[in-house]
Amino acid sequence: MVLRMLIFLILFQNLLGTQQARSFTELNENKKDPGEDTKNWVDSWVAPDVVKHKFLYYISGYDYDGRPILVLPWGNWDTRTIVEKGGENVQNLEKYFDQLVQRILRGAFTRPSNNETEDIPVSDELVVIVDFDDLNLRQITLPENFRFLVKNVAKINLCFEKIAYGFAINVNSVAAQMMEVVRPTLARFLEKVNVYGTITSFWKPILLKTLPADQLHPAYGGPKDFRPVKVYG
Repeated sequence: MVLRMLIFLILFQNLLGTQQARSFTELNENKKDPGEDTKNWVDSWVAPDVVKHKFLYYISGYDYDGRPILVLPWGNWDTRTIVEKGGENVQNLEKYFDQLVQRILRGAFTRPSNNETEDIPVSDELVVIVDFDDLNLRQITLPENFRFLVKNVAKINLCFEKIAYGFAINVNSVAAQMMEVVRPTLARFLEKVNVYGTITSFWKPILLKTLPADQLHPAYGGPKDFRPVKVYG
């Protein structure tokens, strides 16, 4: 209870420093470089190594209806280190969030259609697994980073029509309190997502009942020889 109150006070204090909370779902106005074709920047832009190597996400496989399974290990994303240093990599990381959102909206993760998979339905919807494992107080005690997180995480709300269903797992006290703060800007997204805590034995059977085991990372009940379809970053 004391920890939850501490987290709440930190989040509340940090929110007082920003009046643009309700515009957090707007995409970064600098998402394309000068002269870039708006339609092509998502495919052509490559994040610098300091961003793409530390903020991985991946398509682990496909559900029973051929929908791609997008895994977002947000608990491991150390945005504070980038925000604290400042400079152009803050804008690069924001653009990286925008690129993810645009990929979802454009159906970039859709299973390619070919002769081998023609009997499997192709859908531009996807399944999302948001993993908050390892998210800690360090990420929210810096006001600038907390505001950065809220602003950019809220952008996923733009994609709610493309998300068939999803899971938020390993939601610890920090993640739970942060989700409550951003709930007004994530309402539509959260309607599609079932939220589970840190008890693996509770949520893992649910994942395995819903998704093919061979399409999941071992941490989620998949086989030891698991290989993701594609890693971004």
